[in-house]
Amino acid sequence: MKATDLNIGTHIRRLRLQQRRTQQEIASVCGFTKSLLSKIESNTVTPPVATLVKIARSLGTSVSTGGDTVPRELDFGLENNPQLLLRNNNRGYCKCTLTEDTWTSEYRIVSTVLKPTATVSSLATFVVENGVPGATRVAPV
Repeated sequence: MKATDLNIGTHIRRLRLQQRRTQQEIASVCGFTKSLLSKIESNTVTPPVATLVKIARSLGTSVSTGGDTVPRELDFGLENNPQLLLRNNNRGYCKCTLTEDTWTSEYRIVSTVLKPTATVSSLATFVVENGVPGATRVAPV
């Protein structure tokens, strides 16, 4: 599958315009010409993956991110799978803190993957205590 099949150039242009950045600015950061970026954005050139990675990084995102998701309602557990404590489709990461007595997992989400200035907030925190089976959800502070 070629990049043009995905209209990746259109997606790149949308991200760049949302950030109010010029083609020249992005091209300079990436180390290629404005003309090449223009051809990529108009889907007339199929860039190599390395070029797409440079462009994505310059826009504060990644090739695989696919943009923002529409967050669904949080789901804390399922009757038929009691080991599953949290399901969601937000973009973010898990921050783990280990001590001798606990393992704490704080699920952090970003407000958007489209802007490098996105805010980060805690979605949920779970703790596993030494010698106690299972994770317990910690109430938000």
